[in-house]
Amino acid sequence: MISYDAMVTEVTSRLGGRSDIAARIGRWINYAYLELLMQPRFSFFELDKTSDNAILAATPSFDLSTIADFWFLLHLADTTNSRRLERSHIKVLDDLITTTGQVQRFARFGPIAYFDPIPDANFTLRVRYRRRATPLVSGTAFDDLGDEWEEPLVTLSVVKGWEALDQRDKASEQRQLLEPMLAAREDVPGLEFMADTEITIEPVTEWRGG
Repeated sequence: MISYDAMVTEVTSRLGGRSDIAARIGRWINYAYLELLMQPRFSFFELDKTSDNAILAATPSFDLSTIADFWFLLHLADTTNSRRLERSHIKVLDDLITTTGQVQRFARFGPIAYFDPIPDANFTLRVRYRRRATPLVSGTAFDDLGDEWEEPLVTLSVVKGWEALDQRDKASEQRQLLEPMLAAREDVPGLEFMADTEITIEPVTEWRGG
């Protein structure tokens, strides 16, 4: 993907080359970047990470905010006992009598993941999570996403620009261009699924009358 500075130049050009919006272009690009990453139809595996954390016996919870680039949780696992923890709700845990044992499930409230039961032995908690994308500023590159997302990101940035400039008709025109771009793209899970799909040849028998 082109550099951030090159994208600023491209977006500025598509917005009419105005010099009075130079200080705002970066904001629109970052708005567009975040919106693209939050598209529910795509899974950006480039942002998936794992963090292993030592949990001591009698520790009732884990603070997810201690992971510096944490955005949102995918799942938790106890790697010591080879068990994925089931997700529950904090209201469910509130109604339980506190017990100890191997952790079976967790409930999140704010940044804290609470365990049930409270662990009776040390274990390693594996946190699989989506990290926050690196903010885009001058001198940086789009290290998080590949070239295939350049055109949608430029177009969406232009949409954000025209909307901010109250040019609704032009913004609408760009959104109409954006949707076919997104529809034509497949994310990593979809591409892997297509690559793994077995294509077989089925014999066809044609019966002819005597």
